[in-house]
Amino acid sequence: VLSYCEHYVPEDFRFLLNENISFTNEIENIKHKKFDVLIAVDASDARRFSEYGTLKNASNVVINIDHHKTNEFFGDFNFINLDASATAEIIYELIKILHYPITLNIAKSIYTGIIFPFLTRTTS
Repeated sequence: VLSYCEHYVPEDFRFLLNENISFTNEIENIKHKKFDVLIAVDASDARRFSEYGTLKNASNVVINIDHHKTNEFFGDFNFINLDASATAEIIYELIKILHYPITLNIAKSIYTGIIFPFLTRTTS
């Protein structure tokens, strides 16, 4: 598993990275590799991440997991739930369906994914 995000992971969220999953924010590290699956998370359309074309061409299948009403269903498989509060909620449901054990790291990631948008909202 290789996790890619074009943005640098802020120090406050480094606790979510673990030794079992490689992470990079440098497209040069992965653009010449071949992947079985590309999983796009929390992106309503392919234009939401600049390297989509490169990554799509490097994978056999695209899975799109999202909760935005503007989602364009760009994946080969689309797990879209417009009623979900966050994409992390959909991932939690998929984990339950697959009967995959929820470890402490997975629980922290899901909780952070659900609560983070509420923490960053400002009131006027």
